[in-house]
Amino acid sequence: IKEDIFWGCGSCGTVWYIKSELYKSIRDISKKYSYRNDVYRLKNRDYIPVNYELEPENYEDLVGLEWSIRE
Repeated sequence: IKEDIFWGCGSCGTVWYIKSELYKSIRDISKKYSYRNDVYRLKNRDYIPVNYELEPENYEDLVGLEWSIRE
């Protein structure tokens, strides 16, 4: 069921219109790259991102490396 809102990723440009698809993407990427588990918290069946200050220091660099690996 398409919702009236959407979620987007500023790093990769992906847009999700269905929350369950967004959450599946979060689960999948967290399985592939374990450091992703440090930036999401599951609360009441919703994924909540941690505050920017709580992200691992090299998180942006690690995510950037993911993209260089994919290309």
